[in-house]
Amino acid sequence: GLFGMYTLFLEHCKSQICKILDIFTNESHYPVHLFCNAGKDRTGVITALVLSILGVPPDRIVEDYNLSENEGVKKGAQRDAMESNLQKAGLTEDFMNAPKAAMAQTLWYITKKYGSVDNYLDTIGFGLSKRKIVQSILLEKDGTGI
Repeated sequence: GLFGMYTLFLEHCKSQICKILDIFTNESHYPVHLFCNAGKDRTGVITALVLSILGVPPDRIVEDYNLSENEGVKKGAQRDAMESNLQKAGLTEDFMNAPKAAMAQTLWYITKKYGSVDNYLDTIGFGLSKRKIVQSILLEKDGTGI
């Protein structure tokens, strides 16, 4: 399911994830536009990592991810094409959804395997100094959100 796909992404795309996160360390790259085929899988995982860097609690990250459940690709030609591609790949329509459990399990996985999101980020080469740069760009001077 989605959780398995997300953990595979986290484990097998570490250098790519680090390269994407590096974009957030350069203020000249802003605004940053993240997207993928459905706008919730790779985009959702990267967004979860960025929100974690900013100190957003896991329950809020899960809620944010779940917004894609209702705000994602609506019925119509685009969704039909995506569903057709999923079927060709042997996947069900469930992969079009963004259930809270998928992101909650993903964050749990990172914490269980690495101890924290920060430790995972250290492992992939996105260390504290880079995280502080992202925080300095995206957080107000008092440490609150943008």
